[in-house]
Amino acid sequence: MNEENNENKDSMVDPFLLSVDKVKSSDIIPAVSKEKKGVSMYNIIRFGLFAFFLTVFIVSVCILVNRVSDYNKSDDLYDQMADLFNSDGASFANPFGEVAYSNKDSMFSCTPDYESAQTIEESSGNVIQQGSVDSPEMVAIKAKLNALKLQNQDLVGWIQINNTIIDYPVVLGDDNFYYLSHSFDHSYALSGTIFVDYRNSGDLDENYNTIIYGHNLAIGTMFSDLDKYFKKSFFNENRNVYVYTEKGIYVYEIFNVSKVSISLDYIKTVFKDPNEFVDFAYDMKSHSLYKTDTQFTGNDKILTLSTCTNAHNAAERYCVQAKLVEIRK
Repeated sequence: MNEENNENKDSMVDPFLLSVDKVKSSDIIPAVSKEKKGVSMYNIIRFGLFAFFLTVFIVSVCILVNRVSDYNKSDDLYDQMADLFNSDGASFANPFGEVAYSNKDSMFSCTPDYESAQTIEESSGNVIQQGSVDSPEMVAIKAKLNALKLQNQDLVGWIQINNTIIDYPVVLGDDNFYYLSHSFDHSYALSGTIFVDYRNSGDLDENYNTIIYGHNLAIGTMFSDLDKYFKKSFFNENRNVYVYTEKGIYVYEIFNVSKVSISLDYIKTVFKDPNEFVDFAYDMKSHSLYKTDTQFTGNDKILTLSTCTNAHNAAERYCVQAKLVEIRK
């Protein structure tokens, strides 16, 4: 009876369970989990993205460090030059080498004993050079400009604006591109150099409209301080721009502060006659944020300072224009 009951129980057990009982542990082959495959692929993608962004970060840091190094190098050079240019003439020392003068030198008049060299005579008594007496300030300025010109023959002069960072040498190249990315010493530099439009003459007297360009840098150097003129109080208190040249100190008075489109021909250099220049000057004056009583004639000269606005619109420029009001000798 018991045997019969056992047989009935066995017949009621699922055959699959009976087969499982017969399986040995050595017969079990680990199954590959599809879920684990998914996690593995996710890890690969995650690692790939991490590696990508890490590479981008490292490259960005390298570029930033390189740029900072580049800017610092340029700043050091210009600081050294500014120290030279603004040094006391009596204690003037040229860090760029000894200044050599000759009777063929455009700055011959600033020999060390200039006061006694206004009239230079040969042993025979014949006068070979005669010049007007410069002020002591101009004697020192000419010597300093000559010293700087030994470093770069493209030097035109030096520009200064009170209460701004603008205190730099000004050069004139063969185009309007080279000095956008080259320093005064011709090394590659993102900050570039302050430079005159290549269509102008290096002699400011020959230009109706002398155009000077400079970068507007986020680090606050070169022409970045031109944006200060968009505050009326600053404009009222700092209207003069000074350009030092071997011919004299050119003093300009600002009459136009504006943000212009590059489609506006504010950098016009050629005028068919004096009347066209006068019309141009008054038209530019009409664009200014501030009203002035500046008047123009066909004998006047103006200075145009141009830089980027650092806005998203690459077609905009800051334009600061000034009229020549004095030349100090």
